[in-house]
Amino acid sequence: MPSIVTTSALPALVALGLAYGVAVPPPAAAQGQPIEVLDRMFARSVENREPRGVVANGSPARPLFFWMMFEADRSVAADINAAGRLPMIHRWTHYDGGGATMSVEIPVGSIPKELIGRLGSPDRFLWRTWSNKAVIAPGLWTVEVLYKNLPLACGAEPCKFAIELK
Repeated sequence: MPSIVTTSALPALVALGLAYGVAVPPPAAAQGQPIEVLDRMFARSVENREPRGVVANGSPARPLFFWMMFEADRSVAADINAAGRLPMIHRWTHYDGGGATMSVEIPVGSIPKELIGRLGSPDRFLWRTWSNKAVIAPGLWTVEVLYKNLPLACGAEPCKFAIELK
């Protein structure tokens, strides 16, 4: 996907001077993790739970969405039924070349009230969720995905994605 830079590419960004001061935490162990991220992207909007208008590095700063689709196990279904929402956060952080200038955590994963307690306990199920920044400054932005306030792993890497906006 041309619009996403994974954390494995962040050292190259630092070398280019785009993300000075970015600290990338070690990923959580992916084995036994209840969530597997299948797809993700930066987009201009989300309609009918699908991303619209893929955003690439170097795009102008304007409203920006981070959309993702994942597969989860029955423990996640139990969390959703108990809390009435998915215990997931997208942590958006802005960097200006001298370090982080802003970080905001956006809860994601709300579900219609009529589904609370009715998700059942499937062995595995698909889920799509997203967050957005309506007012967004130019520069480097990262989105880190947290589940139950812990970094989520995407394979061997943390689920932390970056995009450079004009």
